[in-house]
Amino acid sequence: LLAEIGTMHTGVPLPVRSNLPANQPTHPSTPGLGGEFSSLAQSAKENLFGLPSLVGIAIIIFTLFIWRGMILEDEKNITNRMGLKLTHIKSEILNKIDHQILALKRMTAHWSFQGEARQEEWVNDMNLHYNAYPIYQAIGWVDSTFHVRWIVPLEGNEKAVNLDLSFEEKRRRTLEKIRQAKSLAITPPISLVQGGKGFIIYIPVYFEDNFGGMISGVFQIKKLFDFILTEETHKGVSIAIYNGEEEIYRKNPSSWPIPDPFLQKATLNFYNVNWRLEVGQDAEFFSKNQNNSSKLVLMLGIFMALVISFATYFAQKEQLRAKQIELARRELEKEIEKRKQAEKKILH
Repeated sequence: LLAEIGTMHTGVPLPVRSNLPANQPTHPSTPGLGGEFSSLAQSAKENLFGLPSLVGIAIIIFTLFIWRGMILEDEKNITNRMGLKLTHIKSEILNKIDHQILALKRMTAHWSFQGEARQEEWVNDMNLHYNAYPIYQAIGWVDSTFHVRWIVPLEGNEKAVNLDLSFEEKRRRTLEKIRQAKSLAITPPISLVQGGKGFIIYIPVYFEDNFGGMISGVFQIKKLFDFILTEETHKGVSIAIYNGEEEIYRKNPSSWPIPDPFLQKATLNFYNVNWRLEVGQDAEFFSKNQNNSSKLVLMLGIFMALVISFATYFAQKEQLRAKQIELARRELEKEIEKRKQAEKKILH
C-alpha cells in the first residue's frame, strides 16, 4: 500500500520493508465484508428459482380447481339434459304401446258383446284398425283350440295362418293360464314365424261364460320401435332396450363408448313386461354441449402461471444485482477510506 501511495505522489515507488511473514499476503482482504458479499450472492442464486416455482405451482393448482369445477358443472348439465331425454323416450314408448293395448281391449270387448266372431266382419274391422295404426306385424284371431284362423294383413303373414300355438308344451300351458285368468298377457321376446324378434299380446274373448278364442296383437320389435322412435325426433340419440341381459333393440348405435354418467337407464314396465331402456348421445352431442370456456380458463391459467413465474424470477434477479452493486460500492468505499488513512499516516 505504501509503495502504491509513494508512486502516486512522487512517481517513484518507495522501498517498503514488510514485517509480515513471507506466507502472509501483502494486501489482506477486508474481513467480514467480502465474505458477507460472496455468502449473500451464493444464497440468493440458490433461492432464485424457489419463489417463482412456488408462485407458478400455486396459480396452476388454483386454475385446475376452477377448471375441474367447470367440467363438473358441464357434466351435471349434460346429465340433466340426458335425464329429460330419457324421460321423454320412456313416456313415448309406454304411451304408444298402452294406446295399442287399449285398442285391442276395446276390440275384444266389442267381439265379446257381438257373440260369435264372423270372419268377413272381423277381417274388415281389423283392417280398419291396422290401416290406421300400421304399428303391428299382424292382428290375428285365435280360436278356442289355440289355432290362428284369421290374420290381418295376410300378406307377409301367410306362415302364421292355421298355426297351432300350443304345439309346444310350455306355450300350451301359457295359453291355458291366459284362458283361465281371463286377462291380458304379453309374451317375452320370441322368434316370430314371420321372421325377426317380436312379442305377442293375447286377450281372451268370452261369449258370456264360454271361451271363444283370443285376439292376438303381433309386434315385430324393430318395426314397432322404429315406428315409435322416429329418426327426425331422435337423431344422434343412441337407444337400446334389453330383456334381462339380452339386447332386443338398438337404434343409432354410438360410435364411441358412452361414459356411465351420460348413459341414462330406466325400466319399461307394462303389464307382465319388465324391460330395461338405455339412452345415450353420440360424440357430436357432447362436443356441441360442452362449455369450451373451461378449456380457455385452463390455457389462460397456465399462461398466467408462466408469465408471473418468469416476472418473479427476473424481478428477483434484478433485486440480487442491485444488492451486489450496493455491497460492491460499500466495499470500495471502505477500501478507499483505508487508503486515505494509510496515506495520512505516511505524510505525518
